[in-house]
Amino acid sequence: MPVFKEIFPFAQTSCMDFLGNSSQIVSIKPTGSITGIRCHFALEAIIMPRSFGGHAPILTRTDSSFKSGWGLVGLEHPAFKGDVEEGPFIHFFFGNWSPSGGGQEVHTKIEYDQWIHVAGVYNGNELRIYVNGSFKDQLDYISSDEEMEGLQAKGDVAIGAILGKYAFDGYIDECRLWDVERSEDQIKGAINKPIDNNTPGLLGQWTFNEGAGEVIVDSSGHRNHALFERYAGGVELRRVQSRRPWLQPDKSAREKMIDANFLKLQKWRKAFESSSGRPATKADIMLADPEIKNLALRMGELF
Repeated sequence: MPVFKEIFPFAQTSCMDFLGNSSQIVSIKPTGSITGIRCHFALEAIIMPRSFGGHAPILTRTDSSFKSGWGLVGLEHPAFKGDVEEGPFIHFFFGNWSPSGGGQEVHTKIEYDQWIHVAGVYNGNELRIYVNGSFKDQLDYISSDEEMEGLQAKGDVAIGAILGKYAFDGYIDECRLWDVERSEDQIKGAINKPIDNNTPGLLGQWTFNEGAGEVIVDSSGHRNHALFERYAGGVELRRVQSRRPWLQPDKSAREKMIDANFLKLQKWRKAFESSSGRPATKADIMLADPEIKNLALRMGELF
């Protein structure tokens, strides 16, 4: 019997323009694949926030007090007493999280009016959050499948709001939901392109590229399609053309150090060639000061 795949070849690229109205919400009814999420899962979203007037839900399945479930939520600091750093932050949480401090959550600072890819990952031992594919924060928290079942929320998966209470102000371009852990390399490799449907572990992928209608197609192959009410709360929620640029992965501290060392070695080479009238050889590098010699050794220039 032939195997068929659902393919959604959307011609346009669109995003949802959320206006900070808690009646504006994209909802996904939880199927068995979603309610089965336990100790290994990941959330991803591509967003451009304009402001966080309070808590700004991006992709969540939680209650109105964040005492169960999981999610990615924007929040303006200082919201916690004693915060030394102010500004907009993205939080990834599961289970009981108190937005006034405490609970199972990790967070990272971002900037308004800039497109970013944000991902939250839990693997049964730790929560991690990434921006543009680069690791930002971690919290150790060990949980069993049985404990995770008790931390799950009831109700719909929501994009852009917690109905009647909290709302996101800005653009949301794409959301994904996984029931597997995602590595840094996997996240970084897919921040600029949709995931192929029927990819193992992908439970939902909502790109908002349908063009019209109040159904948001799930292109993961799991048929977790979403719905929204166009004029909820008297304010139109609509798709608009996405102007998201190509997102550049943030470099890790190790990558930044390698780049800095490469530039330092190149600068020395140019200075040597300028003064000697010829390119530097391995022998010249061996006779250079210890810092340059060690840089060349670490970068494999002397092998």
